[in-house]
Amino acid sequence: MKQVKYILFFLLFAGIWNGCVEDSADNPPFGEKDVPHIYVTWQTNMAYKLGQTMTFVPMVSPSDGAAYRWTLNGEEISTEKDLSYPLNDFLFNAELKFEVTRNGVSNSRTASVLVTKDFVPKQSSRKLFGFLTKNGTLDDVDWESITHLVVSSVVVKEDGTLDLSMMQTLDIPTLMAFAHHYGVYVILEVSGVINYLNSGSLYGSLTFYNPAVNNPQALTENIAKLVTDYDFDGVNIYMDESIAENYDNPAALKEFYESTADKIKSSKNTIDGTEYDYLMSLSVVGGWTRGALGGVVNLPQYDYVFVLAFLNENLSPVSHGSVQYAADEIRAWLTWTGLQVADPSRLILVAPAAGIRYFDIPAEFTWANLEQHIEYISYRDICGAYADAPAKIPAVIVLKENNNDLKKEVDKIYYNGLRDMERRINEVIIPNNLGGIGLWSLENDEKNPEKSLLKKLKTTLDASE
Repeated sequence: MKQVKYILFFLLFAGIWNGCVEDSADNPPFGEKDVPHIYVTWQTNMAYKLGQTMTFVPMVSPSDGAAYRWTLNGEEISTEKDLSYPLNDFLFNAELKFEVTRNGVSNSRTASVLVTKDFVPKQSSRKLFGFLTKNGTLDDVDWESITHLVVSSVVVKEDGTLDLSMMQTLDIPTLMAFAHHYGVYVILEVSGVINYLNSGSLYGSLTFYNPAVNNPQALTENIAKLVTDYDFDGVNIYMDESIAENYDNPAALKEFYESTADKIKSSKNTIDGTEYDYLMSLSVVGGWTRGALGGVVNLPQYDYVFVLAFLNENLSPVSHGSVQYAADEIRAWLTWTGLQVADPSRLILVAPAAGIRYFDIPAEFTWANLEQHIEYISYRDICGAYADAPAKIPAVIVLKENNNDLKKEVDKIYYNGLRDMERRINEVIIPNNLGGIGLWSLENDEKNPEKSLLKKLKTTLDASE
């Protein structure tokens, strides 16, 4: 059985506990009103399995005359310093509090406790993937709606080592505990340098590609070890700079994709005593970069292919991810010779939760200066600024109209609203028998259920069952 892992911080203070030593300059006496300090392994979010025992052995100084009180959701569970408390009931965000009082002076620690049930995967004919980037938090995840969570990302550095800063930012052990409680698989995304707002790769960057083709086995081992160390349920590979002409060694690239999938899938994923297959997926982008990964999209080791059909920037103002663009991309991946995905149920269309703003005079736009005239904005921020944004059809905020005169100044925000989410499912997912849909990314979505893109995807999928 997988055990929830915790990072332990030990604070060691020399001289405090030598109670038999006489007072001296190195061991001063404590005053009656000194605050009792608490030294204990502690996290503000804790997760356990039903039946486990919550155990703490704190050190308190000064402790002479101190009184102790442990409470769980306000109910007293112990008045001893050390706690050993069996967890026999499911708890969600329960407050654990340890309070020490000495001569009327108090100090305390509080934490949120989750007690989880065993993992049972959600059953759904079509999957709903939520992407959560290192800019998000656990509070951004609607566990009831999604079937899979993709966390982005561990970035491959030029030397083939992995940037693990995401692990600390997202508190992966607690995230895994929440996910498995709700029957959600967690997939680790491995990428190059990307823009977490819109998922776009840094132009010209090949920090992932170079070590992948130069030493694929070493990089595979690094990724596989990470999956084991953090108990992920699978891996998504998002290769950087997906431009066909930059992929000068397609055979070595394919070897990397194959060796990584073979390595991950060579063992079983044991969750709460039950074995499951590890999941493998890969991300592709569209347009003129489409052909770059044609040789790997049909590798049988990969369960899902994520189609990021929303990076359609242009020299004239246009939606970066319209429903029509998404439909065209899916059609291409299903029909183009040499590229087509043989099994459409492996394709997952990913929708954007960020809009794009075009401003200034379009006639002056060039590919060299386009970044100076566009700005990506999260759907959450768009909703905060424009109350009618979720329901607008079409989903365009016009700040300055030029009536398509490229010589006149324009200022428009193109995004995807609630109606666009419905259309993606009804006009693209269902007719093409795709395996599901995803949203990039959850922290960009609006939390209000009536405005949430993810909620609209969920209700529309449910209605199609």
